[in-house]
Amino acid sequence: MKSLKILALLLAILVSSNIEALTDKKSRSTVENSEPSNPISKEVVSHLKKPQFHLEKDVLVFVKFTLNDNNEMVVLSVDSDSELIDSFIKNRLNYKRLNARSKKGSKNFVIPVRVNAAW
Repeated sequence: MKSLKILALLLAILVSSNIEALTDKKSRSTVENSEPSNPISKEVVSHLKKPQFHLEKDVLVFVKFTLNDNNEMVVLSVDSDSELIDSFIKNRLNYKRLNARSKKGSKNFVIPVRVNAAW
């Protein structure tokens, strides 16, 4: 009976992680094909234009940041395996003041960022 409970628990964890992974992939593909419509996203993109490095392939990363009391971005994490991309995004965004305001009053954000490969 104990092993049956453990098996049921493992099955529940497996199913819930698959549902989360499927949702994440769906939202990523939607984001990849759209232009930023949020004023905060547009402003973040403007800060990240013209990187001074070249990549072999396009990279999609997710940047988590919060806004402090002065409406400045504080980068919490960059979902990237590349230290180059990580430091580039942090250097360009950390403590940059945003002119845009959040409509929902939220102070925590996750924004997808596509870094295009050099031609």
